[in-house]
Amino acid sequence: MAKDNVDALEFLKRNRGPLSLGRALKADRLANDLTQEGLATKVGVTRQAIYGFESERDFPSYKTLKKIAKVFKMDEASYVRLLVQDLMRKKGIEGYTVDVKKDAG
Repeated sequence: MAKDNVDALEFLKRNRGPLSLGRALKADRLANDLTQEGLATKVGVTRQAIYGFESERDFPSYKTLKKIAKVFKMDEASYVRLLVQDLMRKKGIEGYTVDVKKDAG
């Protein structure tokens, strides 16, 4: 089923709350006209796993996060930053901004 092209930033603007990995993944998936099943197939996980990531019930492994970034041609550091911020928020650590830089080696 084809959907109208959805700009990821516009999708995020329509949703309330802080930017999260789940919201970013869903926005990127919709902007690339992929179903949860389609993304799951591309990264080698189940549709339920993608649902869990998008609904923030679960977090992807670093290996899976790298695969997702590759599918969307995104810098993996952006997703890692959101993942760390989500984990901090889940633990009640608020008011901090995370800066992620990949080691040269």
